[in-house]
Amino acid sequence: MYLMTNSSEKQPITIHIVYPLLRGNKRFKIERGRRWSVVEHLLLKAVCDSARTAQEVSELSKLPRRVVVEAFTRLMRATWVEIRPSGRGPLFLATDVGQRNALLDDLPMAIIPDTRWITYYIDDVTNCVFRWRDIINRSRKDLPQANSDQYVHLIGREGIVEDLSEIYRVVEGPDELIVGAFPNAAGLAPTYGLISVRNGLQEGMPKGASPAFVDMISKAYRDAASHVRKMGAVIPAAAVVGPAEMAPRSTAKDGLFESGDLIIDDRQHEEAFINTLRNALDRVIIHSTFITANIRKRLPALLQAASRGVRIDLFWGQNEETGKDNSSQSVIKAFREWTAESSHREFIKIHQYSTSSHAKFMISNDRRTGWTAILGSCNWLATDFDSFEVSVRLRDTAQVAELVNCLSMMSPGRKGIWNETAQELAALSRRIQASPKKSGRRVPMRLLYTGDHAKVPIEARDRCQTSAFVTSHRIGVAGKAVTLYPLISGAMEKGIEVSAYYGRTTGALSGIDAAEIAREYAVQGLSLRPVFRPRLHAKVLGWDSDCLAVSSFNWLSVDPSEHNRFREIGVFVESPRIAESFRNAFESAQWS
Repeated sequence: MYLMTNSSEKQPITIHIVYPLLRGNKRFKIERGRRWSVVEHLLLKAVCDSARTAQEVSELSKLPRRVVVEAFTRLMRATWVEIRPSGRGPLFLATDVGQRNALLDDLPMAIIPDTRWITYYIDDVTNCVFRWRDIINRSRKDLPQANSDQYVHLIGREGIVEDLSEIYRVVEGPDELIVGAFPNAAGLAPTYGLISVRNGLQEGMPKGASPAFVDMISKAYRDAASHVRKMGAVIPAAAVVGPAEMAPRSTAKDGLFESGDLIIDDRQHEEAFINTLRNALDRVIIHSTFITANIRKRLPALLQAASRGVRIDLFWGQNEETGKDNSSQSVIKAFREWTAESSHREFIKIHQYSTSSHAKFMISNDRRTGWTAILGSCNWLATDFDSFEVSVRLRDTAQVAELVNCLSMMSPGRKGIWNETAQELAALSRRIQASPKKSGRRVPMRLLYTGDHAKVPIEARDRCQTSAFVTSHRIGVAGKAVTLYPLISGAMEKGIEVSAYYGRTTGALSGIDAAEIAREYAVQGLSLRPVFRPRLHAKVLGWDSDCLAVSSFNWLSVDPSEHNRFREIGVFVESPRIAESFRNAFESAQWS
């Protein structure tokens, strides 16, 4: 235990709890793929001999109809079940491949073998295992030192036996199974974790901490607080509590929203870009899927903001076309040449490595409104502002902080170690989260991550009363089961009007194929058509008058079940006439 020096001032001091960790790093053997449930197997068998409606299968299996439809949606995605129109509603029937697989004892997984180096930490007292991103790690020389403003309590090591099964469980990602690890001569390295109670706020409690770990930290805090009181100092008015997880889980379920926070079309997006830089107090962060030479047209606005001392970070993810990342690298090299003669170039940092995200957003500290973000479909560092786009302005500090924290987790670095960028963004996220809440009208509003997008069409099917619509830059095979099938189900069963619009085909799907799909879906109550003017880049799913999801996600061409949780980021808003406003603007743009 470190000693604290005496202080004559009765100010609350910071209490640091330092706990012992062991750091391991191994190259794990991973099988990635979704395992099928027994229920899904039984439902597949139920439609092998004859086609049935979802209601018929529901009555036969005694399962809720929603469970049946969602299971068939997943089976259709695997091409094991197909849907056929009929007079009594959509019929589900096993394909030839599905019928063969239904005879097996277990449905086969689509397994993708993989290997990955993973760093993990083990508490050297309770044997609790943590992922690297869930703790604040410090080497012994970097531990805080006790002084008149802070007290440091060090928990001693007890020694543990490494539990491989628990390590595998903790470090496994979604739809992953770790089956072993490659031989590695490196052992476990001793290090430390840090939890602090400062100004009444707790920082650093690891996500996923076990009850035994929380109890250990609570006891250490009580011991430290007792020692501080004996020395006559004032302690923070806080108690140690269990982990409060913010990201990647979306925590904010409502947010500030006014009609002007919906940004539509190319002109409004160009104005938003210029105003964001013009009104920034000291910080702007931009994430674009990719970078093109069009960024040179944005240089005057960027340099003007930099001349006022605004720090600007430019991040990029992946190109629209596979294998084109080198084009972004070429532009980055050229960008440095374009700014070489500027005396303000040090305020603009264009990051060298991809975040592997398709998300598109800007974040700024506005001198009038505080921290805000704009999230949607616009590739800010690539666009020529000649496409029909849609974005939503986030003004709620909790949602802006959540988005910043996502970027900190998207920022690349060596396994198990927070790089400087990630650490700085994580700290910025906490500062934004702790800033005062803004006043204004609040509405149901939540951020959407990659996997969340699959739930929105189902929510639309269940909640929609009159009409639903979807716009997508691209249409491809993957988007049919994810987005269109639930909407078709709503059209046929509830008589709602469903419209889908796309800008271009992708992958193996040709224009002729898309036209054939459109004719097929028209019979089932869904209108599907291409939009060539304006150039459609907006990615939206909405229904009735008040519900709208805006995203980077191509609803008609992408399967959202991929591994990267931050591959796509969007926002769902439920506000009076928001969907109606978008549809009116979209229809007007096609005639202008």
